[in-house]
Amino acid sequence: MGEGSLSVTLQQLPITLNITSTTKSHYDARLRTISLVNEDGHVSLFQVGANGYLEDVAGGVPVSQFVWESSIHGDETGADKQGFVIVTRLGAIQLNNLISNAETFEIETGPQCSIESLQSALQNYTGTEVLVGAADVRVLHLEGCVVTALVDNYMCRVAIAKDVPIEVLQCWQIEEPSKDVIQIKVIQGLMIVLSSQPVISLYSLDKAKKIAFVNVWEHIVHVSKEDCQEISKLTNFDVSEDLTLLVVSDSTNNIYPVDLNVYFTENPQNLVIKRSDTERSIDLRWSDRQGDGSQVDYLGQCKGIRTDTNRTWKNQMANIKETLFSQVTACRGVGIAPVSRRSRGKHWNWYQEVEGMRIPSKWVRIHERRHSQRPEGRPVCGFLKSGPRSDKTTIGDEQSVTSSLSVMMSSPVDSDKMVLDKLSVNATSVCAWYILKQDVTDSVVFSALCVSDLYSNVQRLCEFTEPTCMVYSSLSTCPHLLVKDNSVDAVVFNEQQEGLVNKLMMYDSATIADTVCRINHWDRCSIPIHALEVGLRHRQLDTVAFFLKSRESIFTLHPKTSPSPATITSSFHSSKQSELGISIGVSSSPFKAKMDTFQLESAIQLLIATIKDNINADAQSRQFGEQLLYMTMEFLNQLIRNAVTVTKETQMTDTDLHSSVGKLMEYLSQLRQYLKNIPKWAAQNTEVQDTPEVKEEVMNFYSPQSSQFTEECIKRWRHMRKEDVIRDAILNSCIPLVQAYLWQHDKGHSGQLSDIVDVGLSQVYLALIARDLRNAAKLLKNMGYDVTEQLRRICLYTPNKGLRDFLAEELQKSKQLTEEEVCMVQFVQQLENLYTCHSYEQAKEIAEETRKRYWESSHRLSRTPTIKAKSVLKSLIKTGEIAEGESVNHQNDSYAHIMLDWVKDWDEETRQRILLDRVFNDIDPTLNGTIHPKTRWRYLLSHNLLDNIQQWIAANPTDITADMLNDITQCTPYVKDRILDTMARRGLFASEELENFNKLLQRVSKNGQLMTQPHILEDSFSMTTEQFHQLFINYCIQNYLPNVLYFYLDFYKLAVFDDDLQRMCNIDSVSSWFEMLLFFRYTGLQHNDPDVMFRASLANAKYVLKVTQPTVTCLLEANKPIAAMATLIYAPGTFYEVTQGVDNDEDRLWKVDAELLKQSLQSYPKLQSALFPVQTAGGVTPQDITMYQLLKGNTPFDPSKLFRWQPTNNLATQGRGVFVEMPHFSRTDLVTKYGHKEILRYTYYLRQARPSFAFITFIKNVEDCDSGLIRRRIKQAHAKSYYIAIKNFKTLSVSAACVAFVEMLGQDSLAMRVAIQCANIIFTHEREVVMMDQHTDKKSKESKINEIEEDIVSDFLSTMRHRRLSAEKILKHLEDAIAHNVKNSDEQSTSFEASQQWSLAILFCHLHKLAYSTVFLEECARTDQWLRFLCFAQNYQYPQQQVLELVRHFSSSTLRDHLHYSIENLQYTGVGKAGGVTDTQQVKRSQDMRTQYLKRVGISKTSVGSSTDSDKEGKIDESSVTSSDTGTDVPPSNLDDEHIPHDLFGVIFRCENTTQPWRNMLAHCVALRQPILAVLSACFKEAVMLDCLCVWIVSSMDDECVAMVTQNMGTVQWHRWTLEDLSVIIDVAIEMKYFSLLIKGLNVFDPDCALLPFINFVKSFLVDHDGKVCKIHLRDRKSVV
Repeated sequence: MGEGSLSVTLQQLPITLNITSTTKSHYDARLRTISLVNEDGHVSLFQVGANGYLEDVAGGVPVSQFVWESSIHGDETGADKQGFVIVTRLGAIQLNNLISNAETFEIETGPQCSIESLQSALQNYTGTEVLVGAADVRVLHLEGCVVTALVDNYMCRVAIAKDVPIEVLQCWQIEEPSKDVIQIKVIQGLMIVLSSQPVISLYSLDKAKKIAFVNVWEHIVHVSKEDCQEISKLTNFDVSEDLTLLVVSDSTNNIYPVDLNVYFTENPQNLVIKRSDTERSIDLRWSDRQGDGSQVDYLGQCKGIRTDTNRTWKNQMANIKETLFSQVTACRGVGIAPVSRRSRGKHWNWYQEVEGMRIPSKWVRIHERRHSQRPEGRPVCGFLKSGPRSDKTTIGDEQSVTSSLSVMMSSPVDSDKMVLDKLSVNATSVCAWYILKQDVTDSVVFSALCVSDLYSNVQRLCEFTEPTCMVYSSLSTCPHLLVKDNSVDAVVFNEQQEGLVNKLMMYDSATIADTVCRINHWDRCSIPIHALEVGLRHRQLDTVAFFLKSRESIFTLHPKTSPSPATITSSFHSSKQSELGISIGVSSSPFKAKMDTFQLESAIQLLIATIKDNINADAQSRQFGEQLLYMTMEFLNQLIRNAVTVTKETQMTDTDLHSSVGKLMEYLSQLRQYLKNIPKWAAQNTEVQDTPEVKEEVMNFYSPQSSQFTEECIKRWRHMRKEDVIRDAILNSCIPLVQAYLWQHDKGHSGQLSDIVDVGLSQVYLALIARDLRNAAKLLKNMGYDVTEQLRRICLYTPNKGLRDFLAEELQKSKQLTEEEVCMVQFVQQLENLYTCHSYEQAKEIAEETRKRYWESSHRLSRTPTIKAKSVLKSLIKTGEIAEGESVNHQNDSYAHIMLDWVKDWDEETRQRILLDRVFNDIDPTLNGTIHPKTRWRYLLSHNLLDNIQQWIAANPTDITADMLNDITQCTPYVKDRILDTMARRGLFASEELENFNKLLQRVSKNGQLMTQPHILEDSFSMTTEQFHQLFINYCIQNYLPNVLYFYLDFYKLAVFDDDLQRMCNIDSVSSWFEMLLFFRYTGLQHNDPDVMFRASLANAKYVLKVTQPTVTCLLEANKPIAAMATLIYAPGTFYEVTQGVDNDEDRLWKVDAELLKQSLQSYPKLQSALFPVQTAGGVTPQDITMYQLLKGNTPFDPSKLFRWQPTNNLATQGRGVFVEMPHFSRTDLVTKYGHKEILRYTYYLRQARPSFAFITFIKNVEDCDSGLIRRRIKQAHAKSYYIAIKNFKTLSVSAACVAFVEMLGQDSLAMRVAIQCANIIFTHEREVVMMDQHTDKKSKESKINEIEEDIVSDFLSTMRHRRLSAEKILKHLEDAIAHNVKNSDEQSTSFEASQQWSLAILFCHLHKLAYSTVFLEECARTDQWLRFLCFAQNYQYPQQQVLELVRHFSSSTLRDHLHYSIENLQYTGVGKAGGVTDTQQVKRSQDMRTQYLKRVGISKTSVGSSTDSDKEGKIDESSVTSSDTGTDVPPSNLDDEHIPHDLFGVIFRCENTTQPWRNMLAHCVALRQPILAVLSACFKEAVMLDCLCVWIVSSMDDECVAMVTQNMGTVQWHRWTLEDLSVIIDVAIEMKYFSLLIKGLNVFDPDCALLPFINFVKSFLVDHDGKVCKIHLRDRKSVV
């Protein structure tokens, strides 16, 4: 706060504002209402001096402008109605009304006008096309339903009404372009415009013309108009109410005042519209006669009526008035106008020179007051009024009052940090408001207020260190206000606190002064005693009360000194040593010596005298005396209490203080005698003696008549306890009697009424506990209490739940509770149902017991407080029960024990958030419907519950409104960003992003929504799709992004026509490259239109040559003849017309001068000679030259040698005979001479992602090798393909080709596929980690990514050599990658989808014989997901011991013990390290499955049992069946025909009992000669198709053929078939003509086999003899290969 200024708080706001986000403010002094517009465009209103507050007036629509109506009117209810107009950011104009009275403060929505309607109305009115944008509308004035606005550079008045089209009343253009307008102000029918010229123009709204203009710099610094541009730019201005004083400011915060009367006197040529001499003379006479009583004569002259009778005395009075006025002004030091002005009138104003401008008389009076005297004053947050100036002038001086105006007032603040925001001027001073620049962050000052005297140039600065907003008043009689976050303030200059309070009491009332002191936390100032005398004389009790309150703190300790008995003295002091006999201490006294204590003593005596005079007077005076008596006694009692408090706190024994208290007691004794019905003994000033006579007198006083009732009461009370005596006395309405009784009989009881009331209230409480409402009500009633009110208070403040519910129920029955209180009771009951434990200690014990294991965990133990910290917390924080003795519920640790009074101050959001704490624990899901979405939103944000928010958005996206999305301030930036991403995917964006296109574009691009169909903003109300397209196109143009813009336009099919271009972007600011891009697109869309190609070529020339309007002539002049000729190919005319004359602007684009064209083609003589042929002497034109002649000499190659095969090449080398053919790669001679030969192996084709060619190449290389070598070659090929796949794991086509190649070789590709998938997952995760590092440059990131790729390849190749360490390292990286993917996905970490991702890690462990990964199982255990834990372990057959070790991770001890017991006693079967199941168990399980299956198909139980023997036999023979799986070369023995079941199901079930069912089924197929068993064997996943095919064919042949096939085999049943065996089978089948058998077998077991078309060909050739079909099969064979 600046020196000499005082900040006064006028009102504490009921809500907290955010002033830092406020951009505009408006104050309507008529309704005392302030409007604030923040950065988001939301408008809020609140009343000064009242609690009226409205938030978001526009209903969520962003607002850019707000203007109050110029007048106020009422409605039919008597309420005040004030209109205002708002302009949305889309340009819509809406009229509303603010209705305000003692009860209501609300908005009445009025008519609305869209920007399209306004544009259409203006076009209809003007008859011309008017382009109106949202930023082109400036509302200046509102009167009724008529809006005055500046639309672009059109000044228009528009009438807007409901259900009626808008009507344009007036529309005219101003001279200044809209983009150059800096500030506009409408005042007194004039519109004043400040432009960037810098010239201030004055327009008359009535005449719709410009009437004058002011060149500020030309007037102040006397520079020419051309040099004005080099001076600082003007930024703000203001005009006084009488239009005579103009104040402007520049960019350096300097202020320049201009007297318009002086300015237009010196520059009359700047008055555009002047009056005629006749009109000027009439107006001068009118202005001279203002206030002299001659208006009637003047009007008579105007009407032609004679009014010149009795003119003598009127002329004398006018002369006397003029003489007196001249003398007074001369004495006051006020000069008069110069000769030029004096000749025009005493009070001439510049606007009198304007034609047709009538000025109200009040302006003249304002101007007279300004020039007559400027009294000294102290404004409140407004203008500075200085005293009379020292430079006095006389009547004869040739200078005016305004000649002493300051030429310039320099900036009182640092212009580098602060900027002038607002100006306001009156007749003598100017008020300037400075704010901090946006880019300044190191300043402690937020804003500043400066009030400057225009004549003395004295400046008073007041700085503010907290966010403050200046609100200018619309009336000159009301001060400007300062709005802070929590208060409305004003600034008073040259005034102290005490003087301000005294003036408030003098000119207003003591109530206002007391209110100001209370709001500002001021101590009551020392009010002079004469103010008390005046208040007593006029019986002003508020003045007396304020006087006494200012003296209440006499015995209060001084806050800056430590109290001690030696320093504390009484502040009662009198320099005359009054009869109090106390002297005040020195400055070290701890008391606030705020006044002369002699005055206080005099004031007390004055009060006693006034009471004495009025207490026994008439009724009216007696009432005043009684009220004054009570006020004085209360004041004295307060002083005594303060003195006793000081004595107790300081242990002082100061005799002066004791004597002061004694004196105050004497005053009290004097005042007691004026009380009503005071007993004679109580009114005595002497000390009362405790004698039997006095006690009897007291007894008689309390019970004046000795009755039987009194004797019975006393007799009864002698046998009762004291509490029962008091209870009985209150119930029988004899409280005075019991007072006397206790005072006489109970030595420890003084009989004080307060003690009896305390005991009575305790009895009331006991009665209510016993549900005795009748006696409780009677006790309260007899003690003088309002029964209902006291019961309500007990209900509100009791901690006893049962008593509270009882009283609430009784009060609700009698309808004594308000709706708000009923809601409070219901909320508390609902709260207690959720928080069931009402004992703090019990809740604490339950919580500690429940969370004991949580705190014992090692990684959390470090966060627990130490023993010393616990002791400190215990000493600082007091905990315990609120009330004892009440039964509590100990179901859980959810503690709540509250009183109704606490809930009273909780708003609805607080209550719902308390309930939400339990609702999210699934206590009562039905409560979700009662929670307001906004409350739930803020709760989730404050707790950063991102998962819950995303689930909510996914379930009910419509619940999230725009207001909720804008209210994301309580969460972390990460959560906010994730939420905005989620909502952006649904087309909902925050307002801050919609207002900032860069942020919006970043959000859209981040979520991959820039190019989507439909557009993400298609259903948005805040921004249309077309607006987004427009902003994006301009963004790409400004940032030079041609590639992005090209794809964007193609994707949305934009800018297809010129109309689209005009609508999407500003044509004037379009770059040349953008125009070229558009024409290139037009060329692709309209490739058959030569005009488009022509314009595209010109656009290209415009971009390359940097010219404004490109033509073909420009290309020739720029030495681009080839480009010019290419452009002329698509010109509108023929080549003959090119050199013709130019008729219009279109022809100028493509027509050229013939000489210029011929001269430009001199460097291309062939082309020149072709276009301008030379005629022979005979006038015959030579033949046309060929293309090869044009190319000769103009290209780096020789066309005579390269194009010899062309018959039109007349330059070809002669003597060659016939023309040769064009060289090509199929010519043998060229291949022999220049061809390069290279042997391509199968690895080459694998790297080219061509597995079929690789397989054929491999087969071709091994076709001459024996079987042993082939197996080794296959293993080598398998290893090489694995190596290639790992090296190229990022290239999916190569890795897929390697997998397909391995499958073609008949090898298992599972290990390769797992390795490729793992490598890609690990690489993707590691690359994301590197890319998220913000501290590493791009080159380093690429280097790290390459290193990661090399490490992954090295690790996986190491696993080929069975290195366990590499496999374990890969597994660790794989677990991290899968965990990261699960975390970033929308699924939970223990969901089924997550388990599917972990299956890859399990498969990797199984292939490399590692212990199974336990990450997923550990996560399930931590979250107590026991079912998913067991399913996952069972599905992947985890070893039992490993599962038992993982069970300990369950947090629930009960669940942990149960699972451990169940798994430990389970007959567990596993495939992992635990090994496989035994054959006996497998057979038993298979038999049970067989029995169940036979029952399903309808076979009886007996028939099932009949096969038991065969099952047993099969079980005995199992050892021989499964011997083939031992890994030895000893073949198993053949099946015993006696024990082989001959039914299908018997064979199937018997084979299922073995470890390799498919191979056993093939053995049975050979033994039984049943081909169907081979087909069933092929259905097993692990079956080998080659074995199944061979067995099927052999079992289908006759014995002769079988003998030919198996003559070299040891055992056929268990034989492992090879390709050589298949070759023998095919040879035998073809020899025996089993073509159909071969074809059917291949179709069943390998339909994609390459042999199938070949066998079909052999069958068609040898059997069917069909040549056409043979060709077809050969063609199929070729395509397959």
